[in-house]
Order: sequence, then C-alpha cells, then structure tokens
Amino acid sequence: MSSSGKQPVTFSGTISEEVVTQPKMPGSNRKTGDAIGVYMKKAREGIEVTAGAISNWDKNDQGEQEEYKPLYAIGDFYPNEENPKGIVFWIDRNKTGGKVVSLAETSTSWGVKVDTKADHFDNGRVNMQAIKKLIDNEADQSWADFPAFEWIHLMNPPGTDYSNPYVKGIWYLPAERELEMIYEVWNRRKKDWETMMIESGYAPMKRYPYLSSSEKSLPHAWVVHFSGGIRYSKYKNNFTRVRAVLAF
Repeated sequence: MSSSGKQPVTFSGTISEEVVTQPKMPGSNRKTGDAIGVYMKKAREGIEVTAGAISNWDKNDQGEQEEYKPLYAIGDFYPNEENPKGIVFWIDRNKTGGKVVSLAETSTSWGVKVDTKADHFDNGRVNMQAIKKLIDNEADQSWADFPAFEWIHLMNPPGTDYSNPYVKGIWYLPAERELEMIYEVWNRRKKDWETMMIESGYAPMKRYPYLSSSEKSLPHAWVVHFSGGIRYSKYKNNFTRVRAVLAF
C-alpha cells in the first residue's frame, strides 16, 4: 500500500474471453472508502483484467489543481501592455473570450445612401459581411463608398472576407448594441480609460456621437451619443467618430 493509503490496481495474465464488469470504475455515486474495480469490454481473445480493492479513497482528493485565471479582465489592454491595440470592454460568461474596443479612432462617414442590408443590432461582423457582399455583387460599389467600413477593413489582413460572422481576431465596425456596451463600461471608467489611451499615444474617447455599423434606413445609420448613451440616427454621409471592435 502506498503512503497515501491507496492500493495500486493489478492485472492478471489469465487467458479468457469474459468481460470484467464488477465493480464499476469511479463514478459520481461512490463514497469515501468504496472499493474500485476495472470495467473493460472484450476487445480481443486472450485478455482478462482484474483489480484489487482500493481502499481509503478520498473523494475530495483531486490532486493539485491550479486555480484558473482568465487571460483578460474588463479594462485590460489587448493584446498586452507592451503593444496595446485596444481595451477589453466585455468578457463572456466562461471568461474564455471577450471583445475589445480599439485605441485608434477616426472621424468619417458611414457611406453612400443605398440599401445594404447591414441592419444587425448585436453583431457588427454580420454588417461587415453585408457590406462585403454588396461590394462583391455590385460593380459600381467599393470599400471607398463606405469610408467607416473601409477604415476598419484596412486594419485587417489582406484578403479578410468576413464570410464567418462569428470569427474571432478581426476588427469590425460595432453594431448598435455593441456600441451601447462600450458606452456603459466607458461611462463607469472614463478617467482610467482616458489615462490608458493618452499614455498609449491615442486620443481618449469623449462625449461625442459614435457611429455603429447598424443601418436604420436607406439614408440613415444608428449612432450612440456618449453623453448619456442616447441612440439616434444620422445621415450616412455625415462625419461621425468611429472606433473598431475585435472579438477574441
């Protein structure tokens, strides 16, 4: 018996075709001190597995477990402090992924007054996909006709096609609801974010309207004003401040 009080499993070499089924392998209903055996389906002739009892098993003994530490938290630089590209504003419930708002900002227009079908409210990647599809299908349309989308498109690797609206690791123009989420976090952390952005060499976010990728109508797109988080629409050809979002 080992110093931990647990008896090792042993195997015999008896030739047999039988299946050893009792007792079961460790399961959720075992209690401390239960015996443990081996369960094995017959795979080939000539093998029999047996096991001695394992006593004093402690169901709370899971070995050394490292505490899980999420890679990022809301308010962290992304991808790191040495070379920041954005600030984390949302983390998923499993704490394994999230979304980032870019440190970079510009002021430009949404685009020309055409029906683009870029009207998703929750996922700006869907709207980027709609713009790309329109450009691919219409000979007289290009990224230059949609300046806010083009500015962000040029932040991504050449050939990015936005065919997967749930892909991670690419920049996109946030949908209306994503922009509201950014405002909600920024409004609570204005001073911290201002310091982080200025010290990284970027302009801080201000109480201005910010442009979403969500189309309201042929001539209008949704914006969120960062003075109160109010949502309203503006003409697509009006210049408005723009930040990009990335999911990781």
